Amino acid sequence: PPHTQEALPPHTQEARALVRSTLAPLAGRLEELGEGALSLVVKTLGVRCSESLTAVGALPSQYRMTNRPPPSKASAYAVASLAPLRLALSPAGALAPLQSELRTHVVEGVVSAVAVRFRELSEDVFASVRKLQQTLKKLNKEGAPGAAMSDAAKIHLQVLLDVEEVVRQTEELGGVPEALPPLSSLLQIVKDAASDQPLPSPAR
Repeated sequence: PPHTQEALPPHTQEARALVRSTLAPLAGRLEELGEGALSLVVKTLGVRCSESLTAVGALPSQYRMTNRPPPSKASAYAVASLAPLRLALSPAGALAPLQSELRTHVVEGVVSAVAVRFRELSEDVFASVRKLQQTLKKLNKEGAPGAAMSDAAKIHLQVLLDVEEVVRQTEELGGVPEALPPLSSLLQIVKDAASDQPLPSPAR
């Protein structure tokens, strides 16, 4: 989609080059080379797609004490996360010759690897947010309940929007999120975490 390309970070061109150089020797020969080669491709793309997820750790700093409004869309890193996979599967990509069944296998394997890494980073963020909330509570600096969405709630909402973006792209690439335990589990975890955050009271 056009918006995906526009949101790609500067390092994406480098990532594309790396994907091309890694997969090019295997292009058109994956079915011939067998499961071992396919596993290598899945592992390589899983690593490349997970690189942008380091930005998850920076989400708290974007909302803590910044008066930034609640998020309404996915972060750029989430939009770009599956770009190497999308490129490899594109008509001009190294995996273009793959038959439908093998393409689905690649998508499921790569997305599962991304989801595992996303869960690790998200849980680290949630733990950090909980720790800060406990500290502020002790200092009575949490703010008036219901006055506005808290920074913690904004962070949780942003993570949820970002995970939902990965789910959306997985569907676009032919994957079935519900059939991928790592992804469905990640989505449920961030939904539960977001729902545990108090929402602002409606204006009267």
